[in-house]
Amino acid sequence: MMNQILLDESVSKIIKHPIDNTPNVYGNCKPLLKWPGGKTSELKEIIPRIPEHSRYFEPFFGGGALFFNTIIKTSFVNDLHADLMFFYKCIRNENSEFYSLLKEFVLVWEESDDKQSIYMKVRKRYNSTNVTSVQKAVDFFILREYAYGGMFRLNVKGEFNVPFGHIYINKNIQKKIDHLSSVEVVSKLKNSALYNLDFKDFAKNFRELYT
Repeated sequence: MMNQILLDESVSKIIKHPIDNTPNVYGNCKPLLKWPGGKTSELKEIIPRIPEHSRYFEPFFGGGALFFNTIIKTSFVNDLHADLMFFYKCIRNENSEFYSLLKEFVLVWEESDDKQSIYMKVRKRYNSTNVTSVQKAVDFFILREYAYGGMFRLNVKGEFNVPFGHIYINKNIQKKIDHLSSVEVVSKLKNSALYNLDFKDFAKNFRELYT
C-alpha cells in the first residue's frame, strides 16, 4: 500500500480557519496533467448540475478537471496517490527547488539526441525510492508527460513501467511548465487544502465536524 503523507494541517483546524476567503479572481484553467478517469470531456454535463456551495470537497482529486476548470471556492481536495498530491503541493507553494530541477531537465532534454535514454533514466530514478521528495515530484511530472499514451501503470513490484512515448519527442515541455506556475493555477491551489488519505478517512473527518 502506498505510504500516506501529511500535506496540510489537521482537518479541524483547516475548517475553523479557512485557507483564504477571497474567491479566485484570475479565472479558470486546464488540468496540469493527464490522469486515469479524467472528466474534461464530461464537464459540459457536470457543470450545469453543480449546486450552490460555499466550500468544495473532492475525495478523488486525480487530474482535478472540474476544480481547475470551474471551482472558485475554498477547496479541500484529496487523493490516495502520494506523489500526485505532493506534486500539487510543490506547485501551490511555488517551490523553487521544484522549478530549478525542471529547468535542469529541460536543458538536458533539448540538447539530447537520445531522449528515450533520458526518459528511462528518469523512470529508473523514480522507481528507486519510496520516499516522496521534490526530485520525485519532478520525475513524476516528466513521466506523466512523456509516457506512452500518457498512461500511468505499475507492475506487480509497484514500479512505474510505461515505455517512452516516441510521438512526444518534440513536445513543448516548457509551455507545460509555464502553465504550472501560472497565476491561474497557483491562485486556485493556494485556496485549497491538500490531503493524501483513503477517501473514507477524508470523508469521515469532515462529516464528523458537520454532524
